[in-house]
Amino acid sequence: MDYKIIGNNLLAHLKRQNKTQTDLANHLNKSKQSVNNIINGKNKIKLDELISILDYLELELYDIIKEII
Repeated sequence: MDYKIIGNNLLAHLKRQNKTQTDLANHLNKSKQSVNNIINGKNKIKLDELISILDYLELELYDIIKEII
């Protein structure tokens, strides 16, 4: 799985919703650096984190992986 594409899609959705990486970090109870590593594809996203992110951004899984499949 290409985590960089997922990260880019998450970043695009954050921007569309006028939310920041810091907002997402607070929601996930993680550091901004951890979220930045997810966005940059350096860290894999755990399933529970992915579900929480999708819920926070009101997205479906397809919205962030459509370029991969």
